[in-house]
Amino acid sequence: MEMKKAAFLLLLAFFPVVFAQGIESPQLVKSASVTIDENGTVSVLGADVRTLDINLSIPLSSSYQEVKTYDQARQGPEGNQYIRIYVENPPNPFKYSKEIYVETYSRSTPALPASYIVPSQYSKYVEATSRTQSDDPEIRALALKITENSTTPFERVARLAIFVNRHMTYNENLVGQEYDAVWALRNKQGVCVEYSTLFAALARSIGIPARYVNGYVYSDRYSGWLGHAWAEAYVGEWVPVDPTWFEVGSLDALHIEAGKFSELSREPSLLATISNPGAEVVWDTTGKSGAFANNIFMQEYESFAADSDYVLKAVETDLAPGESTLAYAVLNGKDYRVVPLVLAGCTGGESVSVSGGEQYAILEPGKKTIVVWELYASYDVPKNYVFTCPLTLNSPMLETKRLDVRVDPRISKLPTLQATLEKLSLLPGERNSALFALPASRQNKNYYVITPDEVFQGRISSSSGNVQFQSSLPGAVPLYAAAQGGGFVRLEYISGSNSSLAIDSFFMPQSLVKGKQAMATARVSSKTYPTDVQVEFSFGGHIEKKSGRIIGPTDFDFEFIPNEPMLAQQATVRLYGPPGLADEKNAVVSVAEEPSMSITDVSAVKSTGGIEATITIAMSGGIVNPIIKIGGGTYAARETMELMLPAGTHNAVLLWSDSAGNVYEKTEEVNIEDPGLLGSLAEKAAGSAPPCPFVLLFLFGTLGFAFYRC
Repeated sequence: MEMKKAAFLLLLAFFPVVFAQGIESPQLVKSASVTIDENGTVSVLGADVRTLDINLSIPLSSSYQEVKTYDQARQGPEGNQYIRIYVENPPNPFKYSKEIYVETYSRSTPALPASYIVPSQYSKYVEATSRTQSDDPEIRALALKITENSTTPFERVARLAIFVNRHMTYNENLVGQEYDAVWALRNKQGVCVEYSTLFAALARSIGIPARYVNGYVYSDRYSGWLGHAWAEAYVGEWVPVDPTWFEVGSLDALHIEAGKFSELSREPSLLATISNPGAEVVWDTTGKSGAFANNIFMQEYESFAADSDYVLKAVETDLAPGESTLAYAVLNGKDYRVVPLVLAGCTGGESVSVSGGEQYAILEPGKKTIVVWELYASYDVPKNYVFTCPLTLNSPMLETKRLDVRVDPRISKLPTLQATLEKLSLLPGERNSALFALPASRQNKNYYVITPDEVFQGRISSSSGNVQFQSSLPGAVPLYAAAQGGGFVRLEYISGSNSSLAIDSFFMPQSLVKGKQAMATARVSSKTYPTDVQVEFSFGGHIEKKSGRIIGPTDFDFEFIPNEPMLAQQATVRLYGPPGLADEKNAVVSVAEEPSMSITDVSAVKSTGGIEATITIAMSGGIVNPIIKIGGGTYAARETMELMLPAGTHNAVLLWSDSAGNVYEKTEEVNIEDPGLLGSLAEKAAGSAPPCPFVLLFLFGTLGFAFYRC
């Protein structure tokens, strides 16, 4: 039976909109109100319909998305919402119509916690799957390389998203194919599904939880709505990551969230009971075709003004033909986000060319980010003209600004700039200097050092001089030394880390029991804080990873259940920092069988004090402190117990522990029968000699057969 899928559960069953007027800058939309008209027809060809059960997915309700519907919303396994339509003996074809009202608000990330440990319930978001192959060695090695020298979890997420956006080429012909992460990495093309899948695999491979978001987005290119997939990454809280449309840390109000998943799925949302199993079931959702639809209607929207709070400058704005200089933008972070920027060159001529036109600024609150472009003046310009080249900075989030650079043939080109660094290796925060050797024509000018997080300037009036600078960035730090009048030099130094990650202690219970939950604890620390760590615990085939950002010695707890008894089994904990493996500790423990205790036999005889009961108890495994409570008394249990008990039915409570301290308890019924004189003598005779018919004769007679032997 052919079955079409739910509109909200598919990436290709979308809610686009017929829109009277396009939106020029969707990334700036602050809020929006839309109406979703969910209507369709279910037809069964060649059979009668007995029942129809339709689950219509609806957008999620959240702090940034309000959803209203006349129907009761139900919740799925991962918290996603849907409306259920259930009918018996429906007309064929069956038509339905539902209206859903959605108000959306833009998302931002103004703050993230200084430290955190990923909650255990998010462990599914770091697991590898057949689609999201985060355990692939190529993907993990690449993720480590991309995020090398990152200073915060958000920067790692941002770098991964930037890589995916640059690495992939959007190919509309692949809509609906839904290839996996390894395919996307190697083929370098796809649509939003492949972009999001590759990002999720890269993030998970280095311990960053990532989940998929299914929904809809407004496209200014098509002036309508498209089905869309993006992601979220957990860095103390969930932050949005759209590697296709490139919004990281922030998200415009024209992203409508339909569902969040640990894995993209195609679960059916239409079930039909029909008289002929071979009949065709057709689900036609009105207005939807391929990647487009016409059933979302914009009611109103409000936009932010583009941000003008940034500086665009050039080291030199008047260049000789053939000279070079740098343009740079200074951005001050107000929240966590990534801002794409393009510095466009001149139109109608190439008097100044721009290298590295498209850049990405990773912004964090209270931090400065510098983005640099290399500018080259043309040699081939007429001698009697001064050319003014207006360079334009374009960004979907920033106000457009213009920077004029002139090429003036009357200016003489200066000698090649010579600069080097005083130190090629230093610790984060340590001061350094760019050293300049200057001919006379380059003296009495301003000199600059531009690092990724600051611009330093000094004036040098002699044949040699320096500009001091300081940067807190770790690893290989690229920078520029540049000069008034033109010219620049690319330089780099290595900022070694003065942090040293270590596993201070690894506690592993020395006694484990098969099938019983246990906990291991690793305490990790660093010489400097805050620092980002990933801790991996493995034992008996069980592997668990936890990650977080720590601001002091921190305990990571791992719960696990041993599966097999073993005399000696190794447990391992590994500590990873941004460069890779930092420390490892091992422990060897034993796993015992779960102990058991039960009553297997009960007998009784008369004695002078009453009835003496003999209770046989079977005990197995590494049982500790066995106890039996019966008849109002508490006794240390042995394999054979002789107790004075009255006749009747007793509840015997059996208590015991295992070597790991787990306590067990069960109650068994014990029936003590009054043996009487006959039973008592028989019990005693049976206990002293083999059964003998002559003894039995003695019991019934009054004359002398007492001395017959068996």
